[in-house]
Amino acid sequence: DGRFSAAPDISKIRFTQLGYGVYLPRAIPQRNASSYDGLYIMDLKHGHQRRIVTFRDLALHAGIPPSTPMYGFHTKWSSDNSLIMFVVRTLSDSADGSDKRVRSNHLFVVTKHGDILCRVVSWSSFLSTKSSLGKLANQLRDGNHPNWITGTHNISVNYAGHDGIWRV
Repeated sequence: DGRFSAAPDISKIRFTQLGYGVYLPRAIPQRNASSYDGLYIMDLKHGHQRRIVTFRDLALHAGIPPSTPMYGFHTKWSSDNSLIMFVVRTLSDSADGSDKRVRSNHLFVVTKHGDILCRVVSWSSFLSTKSSLGKLANQLRDGNHPNWITGTHNISVNYAGHDGIWRV
């Protein structure tokens, strides 16, 4: 309805995808799933903002080790303004002994009050069974572009091996 915005700290998005977010020289990469950073709601009329959920809360909810660096990426409101789709990215160590980091995406749905309803699905742009995400890594498939289906609490995702529709 245009009264509120929802977003992560946009100065940190660039740590998972170059060219995205805002460049601030003082922005520091995450060392873990922070209990001080997460998803923020801003009242656009009054300019007040508040954090509604932390990355640590999301990690614990999804069974992601809290030591895993976690960043906010995309947010989208449901058409009735009651739910927020929040795509979070993790960077985990590769289990193959290389210095490469494995980037994975995790789709959460939260209320505007910060209640975590669910982790809908996680995906990667490649099979990432060789990461420190443990059992969750074995579930990761190729996926992208989640979106609310207008007028519903259903989400559509391009996701390999699934019809791509989840009901929240």
